[in-house]
Amino acid sequence: MKYRLIVSDIDGTLTEVWDQVNDRNRQVLKRLVKKGVAFMIATGRSFKTAESILKSLDIPCYACLMNGAVLLSYPERKLIYTNYISVDEKNLIMEKIQKFGGHAVIYNGYERGDKIYYNENYRLNPVLDKIINSSINRRIQVGNMIKDINHPVPVISCVGEEEEIDTIQNLLEPYQDKFNILKLKENYYEDFFWLMITRKGVDKVHGIKYVAKQLRIRREEIIAIGDDLNDLEMIKYAGLGIAMENGVDELKAVADMIAPPCTEDGMALILEEIYSI
Repeated sequence: MKYRLIVSDIDGTLTEVWDQVNDRNRQVLKRLVKKGVAFMIATGRSFKTAESILKSLDIPCYACLMNGAVLLSYPERKLIYTNYISVDEKNLIMEKIQKFGGHAVIYNGYERGDKIYYNENYRLNPVLDKIINSSINRRIQVGNMIKDINHPVPVISCVGEEEEIDTIQNLLEPYQDKFNILKLKENYYEDFFWLMITRKGVDKVHGIKYVAKQLRIRREEIIAIGDDLNDLEMIKYAGLGIAMENGVDELKAVADMIAPPCTEDGMALILEEIYSI
């Protein structure tokens, strides 16, 4: 089988460190793109937080961002589509989160500069404290996330210890017909978890289907590589689904292949094997 499209997650798959792609992964992808293979990142990151990775790769590609809420082409930075949470939906979510006293940030979207809305209680949460303080040029403080944000948004992100996140997830459970609600382990703070909330129907697979249709690539000609639960659907959808050895067990259980861990150039190694390069 000739695989014509490679789709990769970023954190824990393409990269080991936040803003660095190791040289072997970069060189393998450059060789494959030069041979005519299309490449796409599919990530929970915004464009601003993925931009350093895209620059480092230095190849033409597609970027499916915020777990599928945004799709664009790179390096043109051409916005292809968005699928955002409406203002009314955002207000419903924030009412539940604020009622419990949870900690959340809201991204304003690619078209508005990928800025982060936050309020003063972020200092109570070490993960949000780090994010806000490292985003000086991209942060917007608001007094009230319900009243002060009056446009659709791509994603609402809560972060906290597992018990807190589980409680918020349970509060939002009656609205699963409206939203995708995904719990993910925090990559850099061991005891913390994220709850990523997007509009129903927003996922990485939607972006993959769109790109594949434009390039006339069949499902069986697609490779998807990831390590976490937000990669589950694309691993199941792709003609060849690959989980990283460092990935979660649920993902490895449905994958067609297991790649060595990202700390050992696992993505490059598995692609070298598949493409015999």
